[in-house]
Amino acid sequence: MPKGKKAKGKKVAPAPSVAKKHEAKKVVNPLFEKRPKNYGIGQDIQPKRDLTRFVKWPRYVRLQRQRSILYKRLKVPPAINQFTQALDRQTATQLFKLAHKYRPETKQEKKKRLLARAEQKAAGKGDTPTKRPPVLRAGVNTVTSLVESKKAQLVIIAHDVDPIELVVFLPALCRKMGVPYCIVKGKARLGRLVHRKTCTSVAFTQINPEDKGALAKLVEAIKTNYNDRYEEVRVNHVSIYILQICLKTNFPNNLNLFFRSVVTGEVASWAPNPQPASLSWRKQRPRSWQPSLVKMFGIKNLCPKITEFVYHLKLVLYKLLS
Repeated sequence: MPKGKKAKGKKVAPAPSVAKKHEAKKVVNPLFEKRPKNYGIGQDIQPKRDLTRFVKWPRYVRLQRQRSILYKRLKVPPAINQFTQALDRQTATQLFKLAHKYRPETKQEKKKRLLARAEQKAAGKGDTPTKRPPVLRAGVNTVTSLVESKKAQLVIIAHDVDPIELVVFLPALCRKMGVPYCIVKGKARLGRLVHRKTCTSVAFTQINPEDKGALAKLVEAIKTNYNDRYEEVRVNHVSIYILQICLKTNFPNNLNLFFRSVVTGEVASWAPNPQPASLSWRKQRPRSWQPSLVKMFGIKNLCPKITEFVYHLKLVLYKLLS
């Protein structure tokens, strides 16, 4: 069979030549030589870095940071946490204005008074002792004895006494004896009233007739804020700070969180579970929902009313899920 001729393909006309874009070459100045830096060992000086993480902070900075974390995570008894709730600024200003009128005399004033009395005695006019004016009584031992004998009309306690055990019993004692008390900032300010560097507490025992109205108004406001809030101090609420932590983490494992009182700061349970939360909730779900709700929600140490409420809620959930 004869072989057929191969078909010749048609020649396609060449595409029109497109004008190529000529990129402008960078002009290199021969006077400036490129010298790249080498940051290897023993070569060029290392660039400046942010060394904040490696700084050894001063001791007071480390202490205040650690203290703030401990205050958020540890149990704080109501008797101690109440010292964080100082008197409001407006009432404290009026209180210190009144207390300034009853400052005890200084050593120089006492010396002048005794010299005048001695000169009067030397002149033959007779020795007439001056009547002691009403002044503030300072010091925790003096104030305690005045409260026990119910001679104190108002007790002012500093909020930053160290150690706090020196005055931690005073609010309870004042409440029991029916003596109005308040907590103010701070011990140095109280010290200036009695001409000392610091002072733990001061008390009003006697007062002039013209200041009785001002003292009565202050006592009424202070009783409302401190003496009359004893029952409120014992109520527990959930801490907003810990709720924020719980919302940022997984749901099931971190429900054993702080139940801190808004008023007292008392915590009913310890910190959240340090173990990482599981990605799957189904693996963590207990076999029986009824007995494990109390354990899961961490409500063993809450007040009886909340426990009773959760008990009824638990029964409803159990009926729905069963």
